[in-house]
Amino acid sequence: MVVCLVGKTELKEQFDKVAKLFALQGFVVLRPELYPGAVAEDATMAKEKKQALVNAESDKIDLCDFVVVIGGQKSLSDVSVAHGVSLAQNLHKPVLTTLSIDTNYGFPHVNGMKKEETA
Repeated sequence: MVVCLVGKTELKEQFDKVAKLFALQGFVVLRPELYPGAVAEDATMAKEKKQALVNAESDKIDLCDFVVVIGGQKSLSDVSVAHGVSLAQNLHKPVLTTLSIDTNYGFPHVNGMKKEETA
C-alpha cells in the first residue's frame, strides 16, 4: 500500500517520524522532498519551483491509496494542504489526520487496522 503524507512543511520532524513509522510497517511513503517552512534555503525558492512542488504533490496523491495529514486539523487551514485534501477526496482516497493514527504500538494502526486490513 502507498500512503501520501501532506501538511504544513514547517512540521518536518513530524513528517519524518510518521514516514518512518509507515515505512517500518511496509508501506510505500510519498511525502514532500523539500520543506520551505522548516529549512531556510528551501524558503527562498522561486514561485515557478513552488508550483512544480504543488504539481508533484498532486501526482503523489493520484498514486497513493490513502492520504495522511500531518499536523491534524491545524494543517487543514493551510491553502496548499486544503488543496491536497480536496484533490484526495475528489479521487475518493481516504484522508486521515495524524490524530487518527495510533502509534502507541511503535507502528501505525490506521483507525485501529493493520496494513493488510486497510486494503
